[in-house]
Amino acid sequence: MDADPSFEKLGTSLVVSGVMEDPPGNSSLRFDVLFTFGFMRLSFEDDNWLNAYLGTFVVLYPGANLPAVIEKFNAVYAVHAKEQLGKPNQDLYGFDPQIKYGLQPMTDIHLNSEIQTNGFNEGNEGGVINSSSPVYSYLFMGIAVFVLFMAVINFINISIATSLKRTKEVGVRKISGGSSGQIIVQFLLESSLLCMVAFLLSIVLMVLMLPLFNTVTGKQLLFVNAMDWKLSGYYVVVQVVIILLTGFYPAFVLSHFKAHEVLYNKQKLNSRNLFGGGLIVLQFSLAVFLLVASMVYYSQMNYIRTKDLGYNPHNIIRTEVYGNRDYKPVINVLKNELGKESSIKAVSFGSDGHFEDMKANDHSFKAMNRNIDENYLSLMEIPLVEGRNLSPDFANGDKDGVLVNEAFVKSAGWQQPIGQAVLIDRHYDSLRKTVVGVVKDYHFGSLREPIKPMMMYMNETPDGGIWVKFDKTNQKAAMAALKRIYEEAMPKAIYQYSFMDELNAREYMKEQRWQTVVNFATVLAFTLCCVGLLGLAHLAASQRYKEIGIRKVLGASVSQVVSLLTSDFLKLVMLSMIVAFPVAWVVMNRWLQDYAYRVEVSWRIFFGAATTALLISLLTVGLQAVKAAMANPVNSLRKE
Repeated sequence: MDADPSFEKLGTSLVVSGVMEDPPGNSSLRFDVLFTFGFMRLSFEDDNWLNAYLGTFVVLYPGANLPAVIEKFNAVYAVHAKEQLGKPNQDLYGFDPQIKYGLQPMTDIHLNSEIQTNGFNEGNEGGVINSSSPVYSYLFMGIAVFVLFMAVINFINISIATSLKRTKEVGVRKISGGSSGQIIVQFLLESSLLCMVAFLLSIVLMVLMLPLFNTVTGKQLLFVNAMDWKLSGYYVVVQVVIILLTGFYPAFVLSHFKAHEVLYNKQKLNSRNLFGGGLIVLQFSLAVFLLVASMVYYSQMNYIRTKDLGYNPHNIIRTEVYGNRDYKPVINVLKNELGKESSIKAVSFGSDGHFEDMKANDHSFKAMNRNIDENYLSLMEIPLVEGRNLSPDFANGDKDGVLVNEAFVKSAGWQQPIGQAVLIDRHYDSLRKTVVGVVKDYHFGSLREPIKPMMMYMNETPDGGIWVKFDKTNQKAAMAALKRIYEEAMPKAIYQYSFMDELNAREYMKEQRWQTVVNFATVLAFTLCCVGLLGLAHLAASQRYKEIGIRKVLGASVSQVVSLLTSDFLKLVMLSMIVAFPVAWVVMNRWLQDYAYRVEVSWRIFFGAATTALLISLLTVGLQAVKAAMANPVNSLRKE
């Protein structure tokens, strides 16, 4: 078919006046095309000073008096908005609009992009995208500190555990006149060297892993930004702190060994000392906490993916009528032509809606107000609880009838909703509607919030939203037909579409990314714990080498020796779970409170975490214990 030329309204010809370099990937100011303010005024003349929807950027001279600038802004506003702030307009808007101007540094926008006006959030990001919340920065920092702290604990424990191998060296140095201070300096220098090598390796790993990190987190971090001189100062501070933590205590312990005990093999370092055991408990507590958090994350995300939303979002394409055009003839063509395609099961037109003030049964509340047509309920498979569906076959095109959901009925306090009156309280254009049907509650918003009241109505010409339900077995043909018919009906429009189930999934994209980050941190944490336990288990076995030989000669079995070597470590792991579980329960329940529909942090999650932690630790320590238990006792008893 040929598209009717009346469908299109000619646009304005534009001339490219310049080409700018692309903004950096981490910039919060993103754009493809920049227009002058005059271009917007071709569509409408905006002289409403109470309609704040655009961000204003100001370049100030160095040393400018910021309070004086803000005062001038408010003075200009007071002059130009004086008439609109008058009493008649207050009655029109239904409130006394109090607007004050302020200034925000560009460097603060990324983590604080929402404009705050007189104590409430206007929700206007002022042209800023790619923004973030400081909460996520704190969470990333927290996970990094967790992992780094666990590595530090490992370093301390293994340094102490391996110190017995250098006791004779310490004894000889002391007999030769070496002081405790000299020995401490020596071991601090060795620790410094190891930390420096580790830092250089971490830079190499960062370069290699940064693309993967950006993919997982959705960020655009650059290596050159990570090497900023200010950040480099923090690196130095962290490096010094780590060297002191990992080097001073082991060096202090070694420097206080007594020379005569060391040289006669009488010096022993108890692997069950309180400090070392406390570090193991702390380390495993962090790992178990991350494990519980990861399991709760997975449970909640799986719940969101599988929860019945009250409608069927699958096999539905969402698109729109774009551009400044006459909707009615375009919609008629789309409806007629798409109806001829066997691969397309249904088409509906309307809008996603917006919240408005409602009055019903002497109750005032906000409700979602959305435009639909007669096909919307069947296309979405939304059940009708009582009454009838909207239909253009009724008198006056059914424009005075509305559908409401169960949450609306509850907010209005109705027992019999059919036939009840609803007033859309717009202050300047109040409308009275009559309820003709009630639909079952369905999730038209995020699962973070409870289902809100909603009202659906019909227009003679529906709004620009389009929903197309296609045959699953013939998806390719349906998408090709939709694209062809869309472009024929609107030749100058850019065809864009989304799948409904994918749109729902995007709502929780940040949570899914965090789930990946937490899972990775959990695996890394347990890897560090296993490395630490392996080193300590090796120390425990080497210190009790002769004891194990004697027990085997006296008839002890391999299982008894393994139980002897693993019991102390398993007790520490169980103690760490006693510490971690209450903290994890409190933190994860607090996180789940952000969701109106959520899972419970049940005993099964803690049982699974406990089982996993015990199996990992048992496997780690058990391998070393079995190796020691199966050694030939003759070799251990012959050893001096």
